Amino acid sequence: MPWLEQFLSSVAPEGRKFTVSVPFADDEVRWFKAGVEASVFRFGRCTPTCPRLKRWGRSGDDEFITPDGQPRHIFGFSGADETVCHLGREYIAHVAAVSRLIVQKRFDGRRHSFSRYRTFTRDLVTKRRGQRFETDAEFFGVGDAVFLQVEAKKSRPEVESIARQLEVRKDLGALSDGPRKELEYVLELRPRFLWLVGPGLVEPEQFVYEVEVSENDARFKRIDCLPPPPSST
Repeated sequence: MPWLEQFLSSVAPEGRKFTVSVPFADDEVRWFKAGVEASVFRFGRCTPTCPRLKRWGRSGDDEFITPDGQPRHIFGFSGADETVCHLGREYIAHVAAVSRLIVQKRFDGRRHSFSRYRTFTRDLVTKRRGQRFETDAEFFGVGDAVFLQVEAKKSRPEVESIARQLEVRKDLGALSDGPRKELEYVLELRPRFLWLVGPGLVEPEQFVYEVEVSENDARFKRIDCLPPPPSST
């Protein structure tokens, strides 16, 4: 059995079977494994306070803790059949991208967020002040300024769909409704760079953008590669 399938089977709640909706790409498998081996991500048994355990009564070895101290899981339960667990397919590319940034690109693993929930502090294009939102990952520069934002998708076509519009329209306000809503959070967080990533796009990176935010609009300029790590001083 390939390494990733074997690993996922070993941490699946109660050894339950699962399906893979999108085939794994070699690059995301390689960097997911690197992140586990370098302890960038530490998976373990659900803690007694685990929200999934409380809700579904199902425990597993797929729990990991974010830099903010919040539990997350590679697998989830939903629907009427509580015996079926679902692989969070997006997490594979998500974990792989962050692992590559820390292990290979030498971004500071102490200065990043993962799956963080926030609230909008002002009214934007479609979002309103006080609404909650979740971002995939950020790496910080000076203070709390977001240097690089990572937006992960579960499939390559999802990434390419957004990238095609950015190539032609470039401004957030010119995008169609779907991609605009996907990227609207840049108006709140004002990252210097944005990396769109998915299976087959972890290495080499293909869709990295320099971001310039102006009030309720943003411009995206595609660049050739990931930027070097920021200075925190």
